[in-house]
Amino acid sequence: MSYHADELARPCRELMEILRKHNFEFYIFDFTLQEIRSVLNNYQNFYGRTLSDFRDNSLYNKLKSEGLTPFDIREIVGKLESLLLDKDINIFIPQKKN
Repeated sequence: MSYHADELARPCRELMEILRKHNFEFYIFDFTLQEIRSVLNNYQNFYGRTLSDFRDNSLYNKLKSEGLTPFDIREIVGKLESLLLDKDINIFIPQKKN
């Protein structure tokens, strides 16, 4: 979703393009989606820090350098499912074992 440095995200995008050409479908576990929400929501705790406080290729560095505020992040978190579905990434909910 372009929230990591390009040198980290580009190989992933390229692999996804190749796999899409071969009709692969993409899924994300529901618990992984929850972890993403948690990491993004935690950004507000670090928002007051300067860029030099973050590792160069970290998610928080990317968010801060793009000028995203905690309010922006709450909006992203709120529409995370639709952002994933727009990229043809489905949410997989594992069946509980009895």
